[in-house]
Amino acid sequence: MAESLPSINYSNSGAPGPVFPRFKPLTLADREIFRKILWDYQAETSELSFTNLFYEKYATARLSP
Repeated sequence: MAESLPSINYSNSGAPGPVFPRFKPLTLADREIFRKILWDYQAETSELSFTNLFYEKYATARLSP
């Protein structure tokens, strides 16, 4: 499941930075989980689909240096 990343000091004030959860990579095995959630949500745009989420993972990785 999600695990927290360590806090990072982003300023000289000593205030801690944001802590984000660490998620597992999206796989084809996750399709049915997302299908149910997204079907119940009934988004009005096509951007919120498993196919787009899955594609974005690989498109982003290919564009990263």
